[in-house]
Amino acid sequence: MKNKLAKLLMLFCFICTSCASLEESEIRSAFLSADLAISCNHNRDAIEPLSRILNIDKNNEKALRLRGECYFREKQYELALRDFSSLVEVSRTSKNLLLKAYAEYELDFYNDAIKTCNESMLISDDDVEKFNLWNLLANSYVETKDYSSADRYYSLMLQASQAPVIYSERSLNFIYMKEYQKAKDDM
Repeated sequence: MKNKLAKLLMLFCFICTSCASLEESEIRSAFLSADLAISCNHNRDAIEPLSRILNIDKNNEKALRLRGECYFREKQYELALRDFSSLVEVSRTSKNLLLKAYAEYELDFYNDAIKTCNESMLISDDDVEKFNLWNLLANSYVETKDYSSADRYYSLMLQASQAPVIYSERSLNFIYMKEYQKAKDDM
């Protein structure tokens, strides 16, 4: 009896190991397909293998991020937001929050984008990321007609970069604020 039980236990362990190996193999294969499609700018073709990965492991960070980015590039912002929201649940990083905020902005959820950007600002330590957050915040505040808040972020961007486009955007914001001399100075 002990011998049969030991054999059954070994068979069970072999089956479990084989299933795990098959899943790992499927995930590796699907990532190869997705990476190839993405490198060829075929975002639609990458979505299916990434979805297969997520059917196996719904919390796979890389698959959630890549599929969300593919949806975003395909202008399927609702699907991108769904993936980025799941990604934030799995891994609450400033980069993942920024991705979610971009999707919220594209869907005209400006107040949500502001909230998400502010949350990301609390944990971000990357200067480039912060600059992108300031830009998204400035644009979101303009869309919500909170021009004084937008001005604060334009000023932060100008401290980091003297790019003419920032002056141009801030001058439009000054026009909305009816501060025409400041708008003229920026132009």
